[in-house]
Amino acid sequence: LEEWAWLRDHVPACSALSYRSWCADRALVTSRLFDLGDEMGIALVPFADLFNHAQDPEVAWTWDAPEHAFVMRATRDLAPGDELHVSYGTKSNGRLLLHYGFTLDSTRDDEVLLEIPRVGEFVLNRSLESGDADALLASMGVFDEGPGVRKRWRRLGELLRARARGLPAKAPSGHPAKSDVDRVVAGERSVLSWWQAQA
Repeated sequence: LEEWAWLRDHVPACSALSYRSWCADRALVTSRLFDLGDEMGIALVPFADLFNHAQDPEVAWTWDAPEHAFVMRATRDLAPGDELHVSYGTKSNGRLLLHYGFTLDSTRDDEVLLEIPRVGEFVLNRSLESGDADALLASMGVFDEGPGVRKRWRRLGELLRARARGLPAKAPSGHPAKSDVDRVVAGERSVLSWWQAQA
């Protein structure tokens, strides 16, 4: 909203730009950006943005700083006529839908945003890497074993259950993105169930 307001106020050609148009235009550009790292930042790369996403792509891309070049290479042998994909990165169905307008039938990268009052927001996924639970508990004020840890795990379980209750059962019938929304909700439910089993 701030970017749109700034453009309307400071760029004469954008003074009549509607918020809806701004959102559509911004989505069109951001869905095609490549993050080339700290040296180059984000960039549009013509033709590279035409590749579709796959979790196990046939093509990998990189920024070759010494050559100052965007490089794409096959990751395995290909046959003539094979469709080529790149990875848009580790993204949940929710992020894919928000940023690219599609979801996958299944993804190993589902996640859910959990807000812990007076602490902040945490992105949870189905992996409990070493330190994840400790960091989460530490953010809730627990740094040692004992009754405090058990109390915080109980509180975390309550927050997980409340977040699950807040999810819709399914997208309304007739919703234009019903199957995509249903996949996002199913993925979030799966992550919440996984974390509830840990708590």
